[in-house]
Formats: sequence, structure tokens, C-alpha cells
Amino acid sequence: DEDDEFTRNYSYIRHTINKEGNISKISYHDAEGNPAFCEDGYAVKNLEYDDQFRILSESYLGTDGQPGQADGGYSQVKYTYGSDPLDKATVIEYLDRNGNLTLTTKLGYAYIHYDRPDQGRRIIRSYYDASGMLISLSKYGYAIMEQLYDERGFKIQESYYDTKRNPTCRKDYRIAEIHY
Repeated sequence: DEDDEFTRNYSYIRHTINKEGNISKISYHDAEGNPAFCEDGYAVKNLEYDDQFRILSESYLGTDGQPGQADGGYSQVKYTYGSDPLDKATVIEYLDRNGNLTLTTKLGYAYIHYDRPDQGRRIIRSYYDASGMLISLSKYGYAIMEQLYDERGFKIQESYYDTKRNPTCRKDYRIAEIHY
């Protein structure tokens, strides 16, 4: 289908590295060196890190250097870290140009909360709308996914729940629980 094809608007990608060795900026340029949009709808992606080199935010700019919008309808992604045993983000938020939570058109939620009890052997992903209410992902039909791992780190079970925390079937699999 011709409508599904993408014409690349940029000729090259420039990566800027900060003094700690992390990529702090990814910019897309045309053959003349001017800013150009990438296939995800922005020209520049800025990344900020904490003192442990974890990404705190990703912000997207247009070709004019002003806040832009990534494909999906958000301008910034914010990562929050807590006392997670695996040292991974506990909350990932999608923000609009004004810094407010926004429901992403591509993902179908405004933020995701990760809970990793039992030393990370259980991971619970909960999806929320911009008002903080659990939201069922339209593509998959669940609001919460719980994954269990054995002592070697292998996934042994995956379960799906609705906004009332009742078991529900994942749309694409047509099952509520998988045992590996």
C-alpha cells in the first residue's frame, strides 16, 4: 500500500555525546545540514541523565528548534526511578508541549507504572490515562500485566487484568494467563 510507505526527509543523523560518554542529542539533517524531520515526526531528540547515567527525560523538537511532537502525540518522555531492585524506571510518563500528561495515540496510555516486588521476580505493569485512572489498552484489552520470573530470571507466567483488577483476556492471544 502506497500510503504505508515513508519517504525519508533526512540525509544524515548526528549524535552529540556529553562529557560522561552518553548520547545527549540526536539530530536529523538534510543534505545541506538543515534540520529535517525523522520518520517519528521530530527533528531533534534531547536526552537528560541523572548522576547514575539513567535517562531522566527525552524531549523532542521540530525543525525550528521549538518543542515538537513525536509520532504518538507527545513532546517529552519522563522517567522516574524509585527503590526498584533492578534499578529500572518505576514510572514512564508521556507529556505534551506544556508538560502535562497526554494520552499517546500510538501507545494508548499517558503513563505506565512498574512495580517489581519479590526482588524483581514479579513485574506488574499498570497503564493509566492523563487523569490517573487505569486504562485498558485498546490494542490488547488489558490495563495491568503481571509477569513472574523464576530464580534464574526466566519468565514463567504472564497474566492480564482489567481496570477493576479482574482477570481478562488479552485480545490478540484470547487468553488471560500464559504459563511458560
